[in-house]
Amino acid sequence: MNMKLNFSVLVMCVGVCILGLCSSGEASISDGLVAWWQLNNDGTDASGNGNHATFSGVVPTADALGRADRAMAFDGIDDFIDIGSSVKPAMALTVSLWAQINDPNATSTPLFRNDTVNSGAFRYGAELWTQSGGNAIASVYEGYSMSSNRQHKLAGGVWTDQLWHHIAVTFNGSFDFNLYVDGIDVGGDYRGTGSGLGYSGGGGRLGHHQISGGAHSWLNGAMDDVRVYDRALSADEITLLASQPDVPEPASLSLLAIGGLAMLRRRRTAICLVGVVLLSITTATYAATFDTFGDETEWQNTVAPTVLENFESYATGSQITELTALGVSFETLAGGGHPHIYNHGANTTPYGSRHLGNFPNGINATNRWDDIVLTVLPGTTITALGFWNGDGQSDTLVATAYDASGQALGSVGAYKGNFAGFLSSTAVAKVVFDGNTGDGWNHLDGLQTNVPEPASLSLLAIGGLAMLRRSRLIRRRK
Repeated sequence: MNMKLNFSVLVMCVGVCILGLCSSGEASISDGLVAWWQLNNDGTDASGNGNHATFSGVVPTADALGRADRAMAFDGIDDFIDIGSSVKPAMALTVSLWAQINDPNATSTPLFRNDTVNSGAFRYGAELWTQSGGNAIASVYEGYSMSSNRQHKLAGGVWTDQLWHHIAVTFNGSFDFNLYVDGIDVGGDYRGTGSGLGYSGGGGRLGHHQISGGAHSWLNGAMDDVRVYDRALSADEITLLASQPDVPEPASLSLLAIGGLAMLRRRRTAICLVGVVLLSITTATYAATFDTFGDETEWQNTVAPTVLENFESYATGSQITELTALGVSFETLAGGGHPHIYNHGANTTPYGSRHLGNFPNGINATNRWDDIVLTVLPGTTITALGFWNGDGQSDTLVATAYDASGQALGSVGAYKGNFAGFLSSTAVAKVVFDGNTGDGWNHLDGLQTNVPEPASLSLLAIGGLAMLRRSRLIRRRK
């Protein structure tokens, strides 16, 4: 056989195998789908099973990635989404969705329920909801509303802010639930002594349920990408769904087919096109994943190597325009000047009392509420960032990352005296620390990034680094 042809066929086969391997994980995420409401301003069931939803009062809003009209907002008064009476799989089953809750301390915030309750005395179906104290709760009911007819699993203190979060539950069997928030199994305690899951003929709803005595409870917030499966998803599959709303489909075979034709003609072309195919697979499979962290050690071990600035070597009052080692600079504040070194006088973080503040002109109205805007230096690539909130007030400092086109990649928040970090598969161009929180004077400390990489690094290599770091994260969170 002609050696050029032999080489071309070999390369094309390798490409097919790699495409198959990269696609297999995402293809399986569709197995067992009973219903999938993407909520992109319509209630179409994307699973193909015809379980279309009907909107009542909800309006379109931006999703967790900042994409307009890709989620639905609920007013907390009378808005809901009717999902019909056919989405009632027996155990095992999985419910997965994205939600943003405006009042995480509300007494009861309903997210998903697949069987309407027409009386406070009777409850049926599977439910996913939150309550005051940051509790996330998964429940099954089988009839009359008594402890002996229901089972709950409650994880406390896992939903305490107004940010978007992914939440999922696998109902594997009686007293065998796995509750996940942002891809992490949050554990929890069981309540009630019911024996299983029962259904009536009623329909289900998103964002509404009735509670004891017939009173109504409503979602005040937003929801996106709701999925119901007739099987228990694995922890890895939940991690994939938590990586972003509307997990993308596998890369198309068409590009590989086009490349294959060229491979049969020219060896050099074959090598180039294999690279194009691999780049296509990498970016399609890992596009815009954005993992968040609340533990500094976990973030550092996942992202390693990292570089840190604790601000202790700077004189109080110094205005910071650039941190070369971290590969970042700071924009001028809206009220004038640059972020400056402020001596808090107390060690509210592990890195001392000096913080980066958004008030170079002193604590007055000039810079109050200003955002601290960090931009990545030209010629530098950063995909991960971590920080501590050094404020002593009961504030959450929120950081939102953007790519070079201005598209929001995701957000993460650190409560006072706590750490937050993220890892993005897409290169970050800008990070905005929201000044419009708490008392309006922010304290940033322990700022860290992954070791900056040259921007000339190929996109394929960046994708490879993202895959490596993401595989570390998945292994650590198993």
